[in-house]
Amino acid sequence: MFKHIVLLLVIVGVLLALALTLNRSEINKIYKIEITGNEYLPKENYIKFAKLDSLYESNINISLIHDRLEKHPYIKNVDVVIQERGIVQVQIYETTIEAMLLKENGQLLLTSNAQLIPFLPNTINVDVPIIVNYKQKKNTKLFNSVTNDESLMRALTIITTAQFVDEELFRKISSINLNYGKNISLDITNIKFPVLFGLNNEVKKTVYLSKVLKELKDKKIKNYLQYLDLRFDN
Repeated sequence: MFKHIVLLLVIVGVLLALALTLNRSEINKIYKIEITGNEYLPKENYIKFAKLDSLYESNINISLIHDRLEKHPYIKNVDVVIQERGIVQVQIYETTIEAMLLKENGQLLLTSNAQLIPFLPNTINVDVPIIVNYKQKKNTKLFNSVTNDESLMRALTIITTAQFVDEELFRKISSINLNYGKNISLDITNIKFPVLFGLNNEVKKTVYLSKVLKELKDKKIKNYLQYLDLRFDN
């Protein structure tokens, strides 16, 4: 009986030792990370940001990959799964960029959830309206919500409304001039005249603009207009 107990303990000890050895072995090591879903940046940029380009030097795991990538300003969330031994598949879901903000000291991006994020080197496929002549408020900072910034929210409302009611108009809004807090004006691709938008009633005016541009689409009068004025009712 005693011999059987000793033998059982030896077997259990061997199994535990093997389990620990396998856990620490190369079996669990990640050799390759495959990324899909990226549009704004090349895969290499996301890998470099998350410091995942030196896998052989680090004890990288799925949780660490997930946490590091989700800290990237362009990424909303990620799914990380083990594809096969040593290979991890990462599906990236990027945040939606609605506009580019031009400032004297550079460029910023405005997301669909009203947040300002940096415009990073090597960024591609960002074909969005450009916001110019913006008068910055003291409480408007990078990575913060801009919901308290009236000028930026007016621009975002115009863009969002156009995207909802008229996809063609949305694609053709090339720039939104905030005129440093005064009357807003728009430049529309393939339209020679500016659109004087004014302030307030952005949703109503954007819907009306869509209708007017559709009416003018095949009419010669649009070639003689100096501007389209939406600043007044009726």
